[in-house]
Amino acid sequence: MLVFPGIILALVLAAVLGPTLPSSMVALGLVYSPVLARVVRSGVLSVRHRDFIVLTTLYGLSSRHRMWRHVLPNALAPAVVQLTLIAGTSLLAQTG
Repeated sequence: MLVFPGIILALVLAAVLGPTLPSSMVALGLVYSPVLARVVRSGVLSVRHRDFIVLTTLYGLSSRHRMWRHVLPNALAPAVVQLTLIAGTSLLAQTG
């Protein structure tokens, strides 16, 4: 899905769903979500093996607590940057 041009796929999805504003918003969301998922996944994989995460495992914290309290706050900075870039691109595609 990352190889195919996003705007063409969004146009096809919007045509299938109907010519309304919510359908075009859903189409753009579906097109740009794999990019954001890839950035979040790479951030989580890079943070997962740091020393402070290993220490939370040694302290006996649950994996849910580690994820929400330690991993995600440290992995979301690149995702926020990517999200702002996607928002600008999708706004331009929506107005076009």
